Amino acid sequence: VADEPLSILMTLDAADGVDAALVVVAHSAQTFTLPTAAGSGGWVAACSAETVRWLAYGSASELRLVRAQGTTLLPIATQRAQLGEPIDPSDGARDRLVLSCTEQLLRVLFVDDKRVLRQITCGETGCGAASELAPVVQQLSAVQRQDVTIVSYYEGPLAPTIKLLRLDAQGRPVGPTVVAGSCWEPLGGLCGTASLIGDAQRVALLARDGPDLLALESANTGRSWSTLSGFQQRAAPNSGSSAPMQQHRQRKGLEE
Repeated sequence: VADEPLSILMTLDAADGVDAALVVVAHSAQTFTLPTAAGSGGWVAACSAETVRWLAYGSASELRLVRAQGTTLLPIATQRAQLGEPIDPSDGARDRLVLSCTEQLLRVLFVDDKRVLRQITCGETGCGAASELAPVVQQLSAVQRQDVTIVSYYEGPLAPTIKLLRLDAQGRPVGPTVVAGSCWEPLGGLCGTASLIGDAQRVALLARDGPDLLALESANTGRSWSTLSGFQQRAAPNSGSSAPMQQHRQRKGLEE
């Protein structure tokens, strides 16, 4: 959970539910026990913004949310939700639950066991009810820009086009759903699993077309998209049988 101070959020399936704890590693480790979640199939997720850590944990059937600032932990929500297995242990891009946040706002986006994409919006002391964003979703990604959350998703193998939503501070969609790039499966294009990442200036939408990386960017919080700028492509290293000798000769100045 962020890096200053290093914190570790953990869960363990127990006889009476899912036990959870936060370990804060500073000069000496402090362990804070969190309320037990009902059910089984423990998982964790977290989002950090400045001095605030938003913690999410639970089971296949219950979601719990906690706001942590320093060593002050405030449980802000417990909601029943059929989550199944929201966190993919081998590939974070395939998680079915993602968090995006600022110091004052937490957005929880998840795909339930009926493949409905839902969102929960939380403030410093509580959360609203879950609302539906899309009826059929396979995978999602999200990034936060002030009070605006940009969400990407696709519906599944039969409808792999990547779609984009913008949500306001209350979790309501702003404008229509956007298709930022063409998908012409099975031939290729901007299809399937995508990731949203961002810095202070722009948000990038990344996807894969076979061995190729496809990348778009937005400098206006997702209102429009263009080809990623400043991208530098480097040639892959030569993997031929004579490559080691050629590299050796180049280092010695025998070849250019």
